[in-house]
Amino acid sequence: MAKAHEINVKDTTIRTMKVGETDYICITDIARQKNPLEPTAVVGNWMRNRNTIEYLGIWEYLNNPNFNPIEFEGFINEGFHQRDRLHKLNKIAIQQMTVLEEVENRKLLK
Repeated sequence: MAKAHEINVKDTTIRTMKVGETDYICITDIARQKNPLEPTAVVGNWMRNRNTIEYLGIWEYLNNPNFNPIEFEGFINEGFHQRDRLHKLNKIAIQQMTVLEEVENRKLLK
């Protein structure tokens, strides 16, 4: 069962959740510290950052048995246009959510 908590960092409330032994943190809440009115713009900037994309690739490699590292490597090296990159990143995020849904005791989306 998931246990929700809140922490306060620099006058910003950030929600966390513990599922089994795994902790999750709300990146939108973190982004609110930088831009309280438009945190989604901050998250969008993070998603365009090469380091974020590489991190997502590592996460996928470790947690997604259907992950295709060859396709992902091409994605990083080809330098897609922003629209295409965001489309692919959205697909990766959906795959991550699916992996989390399928893992026992991590049915966060239902």
